[in-house]
Amino acid sequence: ILVRGAAYQTALLAVDALASRVVCYATDIRPNLSAAEPAWLAAARATRRPLLVQSLTIKRVLESLCDYPAHLIHVVPPVAFAPPDPMPDTPRATLCYSGKIDPDYGLNWLVDLCDSVKDLPKISIRLIAAKDSFRARHPDFFLHFDRFRARVAKGDLPGVTLASELPHAQARSLMAQADFAFGLRSQTYDDNAEISTKLLEFCAAGVPPIANDTALNRAFFGPDYPYLIALSKGDPLPRLREILSQGRD
Repeated sequence: ILVRGAAYQTALLAVDALASRVVCYATDIRPNLSAAEPAWLAAARATRRPLLVQSLTIKRVLESLCDYPAHLIHVVPPVAFAPPDPMPDTPRATLCYSGKIDPDYGLNWLVDLCDSVKDLPKISIRLIAAKDSFRARHPDFFLHFDRFRARVAKGDLPGVTLASELPHAQARSLMAQADFAFGLRSQTYDDNAEISTKLLEFCAAGVPPIANDTALNRAFFGPDYPYLIALSKGDPLPRLREILSQGRD
């Protein structure tokens, strides 16, 4: 039973009849000595369960900081397949976001950017919204986002489209038609040691992501990649507008 998610992993590992069948997919491990060890990780180590991780970095973290047996940790890099649809030629620069509705995924900046699209006539923004499971955690943002969704539905934001809960194949087709991918996240993700699978899907479709200027992203995209934005330098919106106005080379 391949399991992702701390709550599911903890629950299944506590059931004797199931624990021996569990393989844990570890996607949220961070090298933080001050944080308490997740309960599922302690249970998995005690029962000698195999782990799947996305990078050699995370494997080394688990070995050195969590004393997890090296032979039980298997590195399986994330994979994205290129869609068959060719990217159409369009005179507008289209920025696409695809994923869950969460302000930590930069949606607060993206909503603010949508408000200024009327001043950028050659730019369009496409949002492909998935689950919004963090309403209780961010009530103010979701109140703002619901108003934004209503404005898009009424046509008050020309150049902005929002689709919800699309089948994955349809979402990937729309993603492939964009010129840029929106991949900015809040600074709480700056110490994340995993590459976003969603960004890999955009890359596989030939769509360059606009992402955080972090050591991980510089190592992945290259030190001269032009679409990284350093949040430490302040509001990212001016740089976003600049990239979109210049378009792709």
